[in-house]
Amino acid sequence: MVQVRKLNLLIGIQIKSGFMTAQFRDTLLYNGRQYSLATEPLRPYLEAMDIEFQGTSTANYRGYLATWEINNDKLYLLKAIIPGYCSDIAEPTNLFPGQEKTFADWYTGCIRIPHGERLEYVHQGYGSLYEKDLFLRFLNGKLLGSSEIDNRPEFEERVARQKRYEKERESRKPKNRLLKFLGLKEL
Repeated sequence: MVQVRKLNLLIGIQIKSGFMTAQFRDTLLYNGRQYSLATEPLRPYLEAMDIEFQGTSTANYRGYLATWEINNDKLYLLKAIIPGYCSDIAEPTNLFPGQEKTFADWYTGCIRIPHGERLEYVHQGYGSLYEKDLFLRFLNGKLLGSSEIDNRPEFEERVARQKRYEKERESRKPKNRLLKFLGLKEL
């Protein structure tokens, strides 16, 4: 589990912290399935080019929604929609002239794909916890490998720990200590 936390810290560095609302997620087409990302692969390019879009909602601070595809182990941007702007700005051809889809050669890092049943909702950034996290590692837009983590055991242990804590806290309340001292269960 230490490796998972280290990996989450590395991923967190790439995503601006301070989101106070759960964020709309970019979409990825991979192995015949559609996934929602908890990573922003377009961000490094936009930052390098000094491009910034204004968020149209607290659920979309970055100001765009992107659709991605992995084809032949390469990451491609299919489209970027910038809500609130005229439609001719919403196509990736405006960011990358003359390209129908854009090879994301600027992207080096790990894409996190939470999937399965949502175990815990966190109303901040990409913090909600799902059954599994799929991690895809890229170097200059080329897929190097993947790994998947099952979050259920850690979540179940956390829930059990919280119940133990709440039970212990309840037993320390003055009323309960007095009852215990008097040998009574209830008044």
